[in-house]
Amino acid sequence: MLTRHGRKILVLVGAIGLGCIAMLKPNLSGKSLPSAADKSPSLAREAINPLAFDLYRELGKRPGNLFYSPYSIGTALAMVYAGARGDTAREMAQTMHLDRLGTPDTVHPAFGQLVASLQRADRPYELSTANALWLQEGYPFRREYVQTIAQYYRGQLFPASFTSAPEQARLRINQWVEEQTKQRIKELFKPGTLDPDIRLVLVNAIYFKGTWAKQFDAKLTKEEVFYAEGRRPVRTPMMRLLDERWLYFEDERLQALAMPYKGNELSMVILLPRRRDGLADLEQALTWEEWNKVYRALRSRPVQVSIPRFRLLSEFSLKDTLMELGMKSLFVPGQADLSGIDDTRKLFVSVAVHKAFVEVNEKGTEAAAATGIGVKVTSVQPFEPAVFVADHPFLFAIVERQSGALLFMGRLVSPDKE
Repeated sequence: MLTRHGRKILVLVGAIGLGCIAMLKPNLSGKSLPSAADKSPSLAREAINPLAFDLYRELGKRPGNLFYSPYSIGTALAMVYAGARGDTAREMAQTMHLDRLGTPDTVHPAFGQLVASLQRADRPYELSTANALWLQEGYPFRREYVQTIAQYYRGQLFPASFTSAPEQARLRINQWVEEQTKQRIKELFKPGTLDPDIRLVLVNAIYFKGTWAKQFDAKLTKEEVFYAEGRRPVRTPMMRLLDERWLYFEDERLQALAMPYKGNELSMVILLPRRRDGLADLEQALTWEEWNKVYRALRSRPVQVSIPRFRLLSEFSLKDTLMELGMKSLFVPGQADLSGIDDTRKLFVSVAVHKAFVEVNEKGTEAAAATGIGVKVTSVQPFEPAVFVADHPFLFAIVERQSGALLFMGRLVSPDKE
């Protein structure tokens, strides 16, 4: 089916579900957490994490709570990048920082290694990732493109008939996303999002569930004041742990706390501004390099911890965000070059969406996220107890320690709102 822009193709959906209930395993060595900067080359250090902070600056422009998955968005875009050529490929590589890794021959194996690492079965928690492709029956996709996604991203292949039954295809894709995210991400694609001109949908999903190495005692949880938006007092359940050893850092600007999950392979890291209204200043100054300095400075010490229970649900259209970051031609019919998918210049991205969920409680954390992209043709004393009271807005992330990859990232501004 041809339109005034030519034939359409939906090229990618990324879906991520993460649920975690975790326990802190004490680190008495005094050593810091492993850092992506300690390894070379590193997909996380060179690409995913810098993109995470670029996205944060753009997505964070809208007020309120924020939660998203840099891993999901980065992996979804990487699967599109596998079919990009010319100026479109250069724009994508620069925006995603993939040019630091070398050629596509280097990029896709690097993603393949990370995907394989996250799919390990021998973990004391659930952590699974999955990729899938829904391909329009009879459409002449380049075999090399499909093989790249299957080989490096472990993409499952599913036939679809977008031309005659786009709504049925949409429901099937959404059902797959729900299954991969344990029902946490529903209706990633809204009614009418997929039309008869769609030719391909790619989906990435990740799910995590674990337990805190040191669970909070629910008996100690009490309703206390949280200064929403840095000034508005609201009553919210605050969880407590007293004089436990945590990975911690502080300076005149902020306090940082890392709470590893059971197995000590993933951690939730919280950056708490010193001032109640200091999150905006922290966000403005924070870069991937600054984050990594704080992350590497974390040390084990006794800390009295008080953090809120909270639950967030975020949903975005990524098209404007990605264009603002530099992916100009990808979304423009006639300018996008995705000829690596079908040997034509008719394809362009028409839809890019992301949805994420997180819940933090005494047992741990549960979170989920999904990303969709549519393309159309056309210095502290070491043993003094610190006090960490997160009663005002803060930034947080969930980090895979071996790679250093930021799997999830967000901010809590108002615990009384999702």
